[in-house]
Amino acid sequence: FESFFSGFGGLGARRRAGGPVRGADLRLELSLSLEEAAFGGEKEIEVTREEACDACGGTGAAPGTRVVVCPDCGGSGVVRTVRTAGLMSFATERPCGRCRGEGRFPERPCPSCGGLGLQRRRRRISVRIPPGVDTGTRLRFQGEGAAGRKGGPPGDLYVDVTVRPHPHFARDGADLVSEVHVGIAQAALGAEVEIPVLTPPGQPPQREKLTVPPGTQSGAVFRLRGKGLPYLRGGGRGDHRVRVIVDVPRDLSDEERALLRRFAELRGEAVAGEGPRGFVRRVRDAFNL
Repeated sequence: FESFFSGFGGLGARRRAGGPVRGADLRLELSLSLEEAAFGGEKEIEVTREEACDACGGTGAAPGTRVVVCPDCGGSGVVRTVRTAGLMSFATERPCGRCRGEGRFPERPCPSCGGLGLQRRRRRISVRIPPGVDTGTRLRFQGEGAAGRKGGPPGDLYVDVTVRPHPHFARDGADLVSEVHVGIAQAALGAEVEIPVLTPPGQPPQREKLTVPPGTQSGAVFRLRGKGLPYLRGGGRGDHRVRVIVDVPRDLSDEERALLRRFAELRGEAVAGEGPRGFVRRVRDAFNL
């Protein structure tokens, strides 16, 4: 409605020219390792943004000159035209062509920025990544966007996070998920095995002991409470879920093969390559013959 009525006698609010203008917001994508996402910390990123011109200090006027009020629009930034048709008058407003709607302009434009008061620069800035970020997290850094004009505040910088896949760990929210491989003897008799744990960036890999109880089946999951990732909002940490994979040996020595056949006989299990004599012996044992 404001733009509609501005052409009919100025009933709407007029545009304020010459005032401070807030800088533009910027957005970029940031790729993190799982370790960086889990532990957070300072991260240096590169951003291209508009900053106040060093030569004119952001005024747009050449050194030694000043910014003056536009004589064509009187500083309003708009030129008003009145047309009369019979007993009715129609007023229209358009941006001032001399000052481009700003209401002011430099006596002599700054040669470094062409009178804009801004210059585009590439900067490396340090930002803080909170622990627990995940793919899809958007971080806001206030005042790190483009510079404002005429004393206006700078915009903000928005960073969209992507967490790269890890070779040993998967992520399920704040939980870490990994696998550990054990032999059939370890699964049947129980064992104490070492599993990798997530360590901060730059530190050597660490391992932690996990007790596998006797009779553990392949696919069993053990939960290490509080060993996962920190929650992004709120205290505490997720869990580390370890899935056990029981490996069946492929290449057996003659001695190992004989021991496994003996084990199968003791448990009454039929195995390939047993032969008729082995089958008869198991039948006799079953009937105490």
